[in-house]
Amino acid sequence: MKLTRSLLLGATLALAAGCTDDKPQSGRAADKNNDGKMSSAEHRAPSAAKPTRTAASKPRPQNAGFNGLDKNSDGYLTRAEARGNAHLASNFKAADRNNDGRLNRAEYRAVVTKNDVKTAKTRGAVHR
Repeated sequence: MKLTRSLLLGATLALAAGCTDDKPQSGRAADKNNDGKMSSAEHRAPSAAKPTRTAASKPRPQNAGFNGLDKNSDGYLTRAEARGNAHLASNFKAADRNNDGRLNRAEYRAVVTKNDVKTAKTRGAVHR
């Protein structure tokens, strides 16, 4: 169980940190005019190659995260804002522990973590 939680936490942190492919190229690939020198324009120029799409970079509309769902940036999620995540919307009443009609970060985190652990168990997480 501890291993599953550790793996889930690691995966969550990796997704939260984000993986971008917008770093400037270095070396010969960045030297567009092949003069052997790197001009400031070549250094800033975006890569001509499109980044490949991996499982981690695919858009996940259901997993927008707290800040993505909190449209008015008031630090709480209303039922309307929670509709952006199907699981959260269907479990809103249970997640709202203090019954104030909105979810704070702790309430959101509890319901999402519970769902993530459930998902990890059903997908057959590796146990060693």
